[in-house]
Amino acid sequence: MGGGFPRGSDRDAATGLIRRCRGFKAASVFAWLLLLMTMGCQSASGVSTSLLRDRDIAFKRLAVMPFQQASPEIVATYAARGSLPASVLKTDNDPRSPERYLQDLFLEAMAKQARFDLVSPDRVGGAYEGVSTGALKTTLPEALREAGTELGADGVVVGYLYRWRERRGYDYSVEKPASVFFEIQLFRTGDGTLVWKGIFDKTQKSLMENVLGASYFVKDRGRWLTARELAAEGVADIVARWPGLAGKEEKKAAPRPE
Repeated sequence: MGGGFPRGSDRDAATGLIRRCRGFKAASVFAWLLLLMTMGCQSASGVSTSLLRDRDIAFKRLAVMPFQQASPEIVATYAARGSLPASVLKTDNDPRSPERYLQDLFLEAMAKQARFDLVSPDRVGGAYEGVSTGALKTTLPEALREAGTELGADGVVVGYLYRWRERRGYDYSVEKPASVFFEIQLFRTGDGTLVWKGIFDKTQKSLMENVLGASYFVKDRGRWLTARELAAEGVADIVARWPGLAGKEEKKAAPRPE
């Protein structure tokens, strides 16, 4: 009576219940994974941005300094002390260098936004050199403020390339993946204050290593990217989050920088 296996309709009911439980469990696992993937999109992108001052930054004319190769520790240390010397920035870069490639990617992406008037790195570097060599104790914010004012810019952009490691391998087989780390800072010309920054720090991983990066794995068709391709993804994501652009559709192309 009370023991043994269920018979007849009881056994059918038990089987149905087990199937429903299994289906519910599978659906729950799938929903959980989907939630993780959705929540992880931002971190999987490698991009983080920080609005350091005013919530509403509406700069129109941007002066872009030549991008620099630098150590993140040195930049962070000087920035924390507020005493980064003007001499730390170079006023030009090698056309074949990775920092120049990164700079050109940024200019191209920003030039597509009709709201911005860009002053080219050549002009900005020249103005900055004239200011920074005038006084030995001039700090970076002071020099950026003076150079930006001279060029009639609302804001000055400074880009630092911290790491550029090329992929070792091929599209679908790699010994060591590409790795890129850079930071783009935006200073307000009026007082030389750093008001916003975007950081990209990413080493590509396989889907098995990082399930949260599934959307990027699909977008890249499962390929191992080169450093240039990885940098292009980072610049696109940072520009999409630029003050005044976040959440808006990209506008028609504007003229190239002066």
